[in-house]
Amino acid sequence: MLINKIVAIGIFVFLLSCGAYAFAAGTIEINLEKYPNLKMAVEKSPDKDKIIESLKDGGANWENLASAAESLTGQKQDDMIWLITVMPHLDRLEATTDILLEHLEYAYKAKNELPYKVPDDMFRPYILVYRIGDEPVRPWRKMIFDRFKNLAGNTPSETAKNVNKWVNENIKVFDRGFFGPRQSPDQIIKVGGGTKEDVAAVTTAILKALGVPSRSAKCDFFGEQKDGATWVEIYDGTNWIPLYPDAPDSFGDFKRWEKEYPHNITVVSTTTAFDALQVTPKYTETGTIELTFMRHGVVQENFEHFAVSVYNNGGWMPLDDLGFDLEESRMSTKDKMKFEAIVGDGTYLVEAGVRNRNGDVHMYTEQVEVTSGAKIPITIKLDPPIGDLTREDLVPREIDKLPEWELPLVGTEGSIFSDIIYKANFAVLALFDINNEPSLRMMPKLIDLKLDKTKIKVISIHAGPVEDEKLNAFIKDNALDMTIAVDKDGNAVEKYGLSRKSDDKTHFNGLPSIMLFYKGRIILWVEGYDLGIREFILDMVKYQESLGW
Repeated sequence: MLINKIVAIGIFVFLLSCGAYAFAAGTIEINLEKYPNLKMAVEKSPDKDKIIESLKDGGANWENLASAAESLTGQKQDDMIWLITVMPHLDRLEATTDILLEHLEYAYKAKNELPYKVPDDMFRPYILVYRIGDEPVRPWRKMIFDRFKNLAGNTPSETAKNVNKWVNENIKVFDRGFFGPRQSPDQIIKVGGGTKEDVAAVTTAILKALGVPSRSAKCDFFGEQKDGATWVEIYDGTNWIPLYPDAPDSFGDFKRWEKEYPHNITVVSTTTAFDALQVTPKYTETGTIELTFMRHGVVQENFEHFAVSVYNNGGWMPLDDLGFDLEESRMSTKDKMKFEAIVGDGTYLVEAGVRNRNGDVHMYTEQVEVTSGAKIPITIKLDPPIGDLTREDLVPREIDKLPEWELPLVGTEGSIFSDIIYKANFAVLALFDINNEPSLRMMPKLIDLKLDKTKIKVISIHAGPVEDEKLNAFIKDNALDMTIAVDKDGNAVEKYGLSRKSDDKTHFNGLPSIMLFYKGRIILWVEGYDLGIREFILDMVKYQESLGW
């Protein structure tokens, strides 16, 4: 479950003179002088800024959070402070002191009063955390501990089997009959049932209350076969193993779904209150779809507008769990330039989309057959074919006649004129600003045009004031071999329709602005950052030549 990170509006002030923390947001003020135990813990903590920000995020409810931590000492106080820093924004607005203290007290009962030991690294994320999913936050822990502690066995697995049996016999699966969040565990027990997700959630809650680390697991689609499934995984002291609320005899059997849905497991994911993980290889043979996205010949870092889908129940269904955490989904390569989808055997559809300047969508699709152990690299070019692009896609504004301008060349007494553009078959005009980072990154791409010995004439204009030494250093550092002029007043730039920045009259919007001319007519105009500009220009030249103009 993703955590909302919404920071309350205001100013945090550290008052060195009195050692107090204060925060003002309207009429709300945070002052930890009222909570000396918490204040001392915050001052000693390396995460003090994060703690204060979390309290601020609670708005008017911050004192409920502070009171919960103030009443504790030692490790319990540290655990409560940790809980406050990881809880979602809405929980910080609504959690009461009593609810938080009950969950912590009974988490410690589960840790200390049962025959088996909760691993230290499992306690906070799988036992202490009061949430299962997106259910309302309620004080269910005491009721569940008192009611079900007789199910605790001598080992986590024994306890899990006892809980599995009770849930199977007493909690029924109902169709969802209401809108809103999932029922809380105590409500599910009270009504005696819920959705498949509810049944898995209440199983997880009982196990959590009894000190057994657990998490929900699911597979949304079994390939072409209709249906999906939700179940539970428990940590038995050594490994995470499956528990099936509807099938107690299948406890620990990773191949259950393969037996019922042969070779059609797609993606298996597990979720806790604030975290998610893909565990598909535990349940089926898998292959890997490796996606690389290109635009104008340049790999696009962290591109997100795509989907991997499976044909299910008469239609292509996106496997949303592949993208619940994009960084986690890139877990194999640790490479922002690639995306890896680890999926079960079967047929999948890879889709990606981009929009043109008018907002029209261009879709790219490729059907993929995944077999066990296979790694299938796919490179998706995000450039719509030039022939499919409209004039509006290629040129942001029309100029019927090139504006007249005259500027001195750097290091010469001569001048350049707009008729240079008319004389060249193909010409590139680059308006840039060396004080602008996108310009600094893109200009070497235009230098490549010269180094490639193309027949393209390249003319560059630096717009706005610049120190001669800085410009000369830029030319030298980049081994520039192109015509450069300086337009200190920006007159030539304005003639091409670029406006001055409202907050800085010496710089301009839309830079760098790169124009490609064919016999004096603008056929491509790119404004702003685009590291694929060189490839775009070369592709446009080839296309123009193919037309035989």
